[in-house]
Amino acid sequence: IKVGVFENLHAKVYIFDDSLVIEGSANLTRKGLTENEETLELKADLRSVNEYVNKFNETWSKSKSPILNE
Repeated sequence: IKVGVFENLHAKVYIFDDSLVIEGSANLTRKGLTENEETLELKADLRSVNEYVNKFNETWSKSKSPILNE
């Protein structure tokens, strides 16, 4: 698993197989999906998905490796 650190980023965008994007406020946890008042939007059209994939790749390229305390 690769981990990147990007300060002040709080976005929740989930990309599945470069074919589906879920964007919204929910964490992918039981509480986030069943108890909290959250919003989610599904995007499956190729243009929207590609925009999110490109944005993710751009953001990822600017992220830093985490500093792990031993």
